[in-house]
Amino acid sequence: MDSKAQVSLEYLLTLGFGITLATIAALLAFQVASIAQVAEKNIEQFRQESILAFLGS
Repeated sequence: MDSKAQVSLEYLLTLGFGITLATIAALLAFQVASIAQVAEKNIEQFRQESILAFLGS
């Protein structure tokens, strides 16, 4: 394989690998954001229940 073709192939493989990693990172970020949203709702619900229990209602 000649040098230019090899460099082009290496560039394409590196680019593909980078895009794959970026996609995986984005998917993980969406999952973490989703988990954080659920946790926020649960914390708010627990807070409300604790206040009501403290007030005796």
